[in-house]
Amino acid sequence: MMPASKLQQAQRVIDELKPLADADRKAFLQFTQEVQRAKAEGRALPARPADRLTAEQKKRLEEAMLVYYTGNNYEGFIAPLTATAIRGVVWYQGESNRERADRYAELMTRLIGAWRQDWGSDFPLV
Repeated sequence: MMPASKLQQAQRVIDELKPLADADRKAFLQFTQEVQRAKAEGRALPARPADRLTAEQKKRLEEAMLVYYTGNNYEGFIAPLTATAIRGVVWYQGESNRERADRYAELMTRLIGAWRQDWGSDFPLV
């Protein structure tokens, strides 16, 4: 189970930075539309808008969202199942988040350990 303090910290970071990230996305979408219009009309291309978030803030937000949504998903979908006996888990990772593949050895080790602790069983994960 994820400590409430980690979820609360993540929520604070999201509350602080997500509005800026949303504004950056909206500005970039408008920029791409302006570029398309400028190209179609043969005009000079507009300047790309400056990001409101720094690289460090983007990283903090991404990590906070990962913690927050992972924690809430666990509480909503997995934790209720821990009262049920299981023989093992089949895991399909998928590829949509392959840019973070270097983190999965650690994350999966922690996930398996936490689930085994929550179930009180050394079940296999394949």
